[in-house]
Amino acid sequence: MCLVHGAALLQRVTHNALDESCADALHHHLTHHELQALLEHAASELMTAGMYETVNEVYKVLIPIAEENRDYKKLANIHSKLNEAFTRIEQLHGKRVFGTYFRVSFYGARFGDLDGEQFIYKEHALTKLPEIFSRLENFYGARFGADNVVIIKDSNTVDASTLDPDKAYIQITYVEPYFEPHELRKRVTHYERNYNIS
Repeated sequence: MCLVHGAALLQRVTHNALDESCADALHHHLTHHELQALLEHAASELMTAGMYETVNEVYKVLIPIAEENRDYKKLANIHSKLNEAFTRIEQLHGKRVFGTYFRVSFYGARFGDLDGEQFIYKEHALTKLPEIFSRLENFYGARFGADNVVIIKDSNTVDASTLDPDKAYIQITYVEPYFEPHELRKRVTHYERNYNIS
C-alpha cells in the first residue's frame, strides 16, 4: 500500500513527493517517532537554508501529530519556530536571493550521448557566469584535454555543422525562470517564482 495521504501532505514541500512515495514505502518503514524526528530535522535544515515558507509546510504536517498527542511543549516549540520563520520572511521582503540558472548545451562527438543536448543548471545564489565557465571548462578539460574544449560564451544559435568535429563545445548562457500569465497568478511572491519550478 502506498503512503499517498502522507505524501500528499508533503507535496507543497517538494513536488515529487507523490512520485516517490510508493517506491519509498516498499523500502522504508518509519515509526511515528522517527517520522517526526525526520520532519523536525528537515524543518531545521530548511530554516538554516532560508527556505522559510517551506518550514511552514513541514510544520503543517507536524502540528496535528503534536496536537493529537497533546504535546504542548512541542507545539510551543513549533509555533516559536514558525514565528521566527514568518518574521524572517517579513524582514527580508524584497532582499532575498535565490538560485541562479544557466542553460548548458553540449556539442561534439566527444560528448557521446550528450552531443546536441541542453540542460538547465541551477547554481547557488549569486553564481556568476565566469564561475560556471571555469568549472565546466576545467572538468571537461581534464577529461578531454584543455585544448579540445571550447566554451561558447554567447547565446546565438549554434550551427553544429560549422564546428570542429575533434573539439568539445559547451555553450553556457544565463537564463531566468519563465512563467505563463496563468502561472503568475498563483506564483505571487519572489519565493514562489524561484521554488518548485521545472
